Amino acid sequence: MRSASLKGWEAAKLRQELLAKLAGAAVYALVAAGFYLFSLVAPGLFAGIRVPGLPEPLSDLDQLVRALLFLSSLAFAFTALFEALQAIDPFFEMLAARIHGDVGPAKRLARDLALMLLVALALSAAGYVLPLAEPLGAPLRILIGSAALAALVLFLYDIARTVHKSVRRAVERFLINPGVGAK
Repeated sequence: MRSASLKGWEAAKLRQELLAKLAGAAVYALVAAGFYLFSLVAPGLFAGIRVPGLPEPLSDLDQLVRALLFLSSLAFAFTALFEALQAIDPFFEMLAARIHGDVGPAKRLARDLALMLLVALALSAAGYVLPLAEPLGAPLRILIGSAALAALVLFLYDIARTVHKSVRRAVERFLINPGVGAK
């Protein structure tokens, strides 16, 4: 009985964290969209104003404002993407465990690379077959291309996570035992 209540509590906590991360991602995405839209409108307010001392392309204040607002929108967009990826991290971990099982980082990286090559080869083969299915060719091409892109992004994400975890473990081992491995 206690185990069932513990699992229910963990599921509720996971759901709460998921909602918080998705809400954060949505807010960051809205802020990014706001900065982007503002980058389209605000530079007109500074048209014709020059900043003395800067070289010609950089001296236009409207271009500087546009660039700063656009870079701000990119920063918030990347933060929104990071929050969204953290929200789906537990589900991705379950999916990766089903694909890879319990293997070490090197084998996991090799398997991800092999699967990426398999997706690329399948996509290349589909390029030759899809023109034969003329009425469904264009929508099918979009569907297959999108699915292949999603698979490649997931594999790249898994590679990045695996490398990040391995490097973090190595750094933590070094910080805990700094004399180990040094000669």
